[in-house]
Amino acid sequence: MKDRAVLMVHGFASSSAQSWSRFGWIEQFEASGRRVEAPDLPGHGDAMKTSDPNGYGVMEDEVHQWAVSLGPVDGIGFSLGARLALSAEALHPGTFDRLVVGGIGSNIFSYRSPEHLAGAIEMGDADLAPESTMAAAFVRGAQRSNNDPAALAAFLRRPKRHRITVEELRNVQCPVLVVVGGADTMVHPVTEMTRHLAHARTVTIPDADHLATMRSPDFLAAALEFLNTE
Repeated sequence: MKDRAVLMVHGFASSSAQSWSRFGWIEQFEASGRRVEAPDLPGHGDAMKTSDPNGYGVMEDEVHQWAVSLGPVDGIGFSLGARLALSAEALHPGTFDRLVVGGIGSNIFSYRSPEHLAGAIEMGDADLAPESTMAAAFVRGAQRSNNDPAALAAFLRRPKRHRITVEELRNVQCPVLVVVGGADTMVHPVTEMTRHLAHARTVTIPDADHLATMRSPDFLAAALEFLNTE
């Protein structure tokens, strides 16, 4: 396992530093002998930013290209990053040898117009966010000093947002670990997704909501065990 790189893909309105570095992921995987690549998604962190939605391409293809550049590689993604990594594998089977996805389940098939959330982010007003568990948190997160609300709103509005299908999901043949919070109402029932994956197993973190799942050391521990065990 130590001869494979690990590509980590963070969630929306976050960054590599806010997700993977902050909670010890990069340090722990490097300590286990892995080479870690954890780029910021366009519009996020230190990556390219633009307020033009047309400036953002097909993110699933970008994740695929990141993976291909690393040679044999495992993948880890959370929330948006998990959706992108899983979609990259579905659209380009063989992208990853193994894959860990957290914070997704039934919501992988949920698509709504981004306009309401994008507008709330631009206005910086969580009260304008759509009625959902995470929308207001996304609005607040977008206002952090290291974020550009206009760029994040444009990222949401990017014209080439892929909608994964059940048929595409069935293309995923690599082993997949799905990590979900027991109190994450966005993802349950997770079986709506996992029943279409050929080689998936699920780890549930009791009482964790969406953001608490990312912060949980149990998520990191499960990923380390899954990716570093023959």
